[in-house]
Amino acid sequence: SATVQLGNNDGIISKTQPVVIGKEHGVNNVKGYFRFFDGIIKGKATTSEENDGHHGIITLIPDGTLVRDDDFEYINKVEYDVEYLETMGDWLQLSDGSTYNSINAAYRAAKETDTMTVLKNVHIAFEQSMPTGKNITFDLNGKSVTLTQPINVSADTLFVDNLENGSLHNVRTTTLSNSGTMRIESGSYSTDYGSTVVNGGTLTLEGGEYTTKDGYPITNNGTLYYEDGLITALNHYAVDNNGTFTMNHGEINTYGGVDNSGTFTIKNDARLVGTNNPSIASTGVVNVLDEAEVYNEYTRAISASCGTVNIKGGTTTSTVDDSIYLGSAWGCGHASINVSNGEVIGKSNGITHYDSGNVINVSGGHIVGEEGNGINTRCTTNITGGVIEGNTYGVYVHGGTTTIGE
Repeated sequence: SATVQLGNNDGIISKTQPVVIGKEHGVNNVKGYFRFFDGIIKGKATTSEENDGHHGIITLIPDGTLVRDDDFEYINKVEYDVEYLETMGDWLQLSDGSTYNSINAAYRAAKETDTMTVLKNVHIAFEQSMPTGKNITFDLNGKSVTLTQPINVSADTLFVDNLENGSLHNVRTTTLSNSGTMRIESGSYSTDYGSTVVNGGTLTLEGGEYTTKDGYPITNNGTLYYEDGLITALNHYAVDNNGTFTMNHGEINTYGGVDNSGTFTIKNDARLVGTNNPSIASTGVVNVLDEAEVYNEYTRAISASCGTVNIKGGTTTSTVDDSIYLGSAWGCGHASINVSNGEVIGKSNGITHYDSGNVINVSGGHIVGEEGNGINTRCTTNITGGVIEGNTYGVYVHGGTTTIGE
């Protein structure tokens, strides 16, 4: 995509040069990046709700500034909207009562442990960051913060909303990018494109709402803990896990559950539901423990192309299909499943597979195929314990080697 830059981001803002004038828009840059650092943009005024000076999103402006777009002038008796930069008012307050017009400025002034409180609704088009070295609580305070750049966090942070309806929304890209230690207790977080939260550090979700129009609400490349919250995926999985993800409590119930290429563990009383995709699609390691529930009424509960699935407890259920499906290896090796405890219940088969190179090990637990077979196998299968039930067969062997007993 194209990049348009007007002026230089040198800390000195010119309100006179350069000047860009267009009979329709001064700048038309819908799909690319528009960096507005100096000058004036003029476009023919219309009754449309769109900005007439520019068309599209201004993605980056200098720190602590805003775009004034409520001015106009006449050129040859034709009204033109005029847009320029000016310093924005303060919208953040630290614990000592001092106020600032950017996260950058507030962070520089913050004590080693401090709280930033949002004072009013704002639209921010400049880069924001909290580097390492401080412990910051960021309180949305019931206000709406709209972004065009991610907030980059390397510090120890806690995001809260001590009043209702506070939100961080990015109209362009990721909302929060974490490489530090972050906790989120409350608030609403969303983006129009990509992942709302991208984690490369340690992230704990203790509450809050997470949505995206196109992408994964959460992408984890580090360590992620889920305690509670509401994750809504419109057409993807809720979490794209490439690191270590532990779902300790709470529920995720949305389009798809977890797209896993790392290590995903669901434990305690956590519940995971996919409404249009498998609850878990995995090429990594999956662990189901304790009283956890993996549930699906649309397709398989767990679909593993490769990697390992360990069922050590809980209930894994599909009310319409196989409960657990070991697929064909597509360049990532073979899949294996180890069942030592818990229940695996499928409307069709309890466990079935596609690739003869897969391995099924059962030493305990309860596996049920309500209308088909408990285990449907053509791969190496070792059964040393557990209860296996099927409407047709408990174990249906198509091929491979199946050993029952020690």
